[in-house]
Amino acid sequence: MSTKKIERFEIEVEGARGFLAPLTFAVAEVALGYLYAQQPRYLDAGEVVLKSLWVRGSKSLQEKGKLYDDACLQASKVPSSIDYNLKDGVITIPHYETLKDGSRVPKVYTCKIKDSISRDALQDCLGLIAPTQGNPKPLTAGKIMLDEAWLEGDKEIKTNEELLVAACLACYYLVQIKSGNLKKL
Repeated sequence: MSTKKIERFEIEVEGARGFLAPLTFAVAEVALGYLYAQQPRYLDAGEVVLKSLWVRGSKSLQEKGKLYDDACLQASKVPSSIDYNLKDGVITIPHYETLKDGSRVPKVYTCKIKDSISRDALQDCLGLIAPTQGNPKPLTAGKIMLDEAWLEGDKEIKTNEELLVAACLACYYLVQIKSGNLKKL
């Protein structure tokens, strides 16, 4: 059995390249917390991604390398590069399945979700999305919504972290305050 990490992302800065492993829920949660904070911290978000997912590449992209800050900036884009589509209550996630021979074939995973969640879950999610202290936890909010709104779908979405991140991001965008207005009389 091979212990080689699977590479999912390539970062390139001034010709120097680095390769990153698949995005995990924990890494995405921390990085998105920095990105969705009241004052976003792009370099810190990218640093979390680089340090956590680094597989191989140029030393100049690693900590103390001359291109480290640029690499962090590029790595901060990883969580928002996850592909998914949410339309009419169906989340569609394009992905690749790795076969026994090591080749990769495209596969699409789907799940159907309700378009609303309970008041208690909404309250919890809003607190995670816009906390009064600390960084937001959009994926945890998305997971609460996914768990509550799940109707049917591919079980791999709940067991494969890459798919779970995509589904939680899709659900995160379900929490939107309906348009309306407030007038002082």
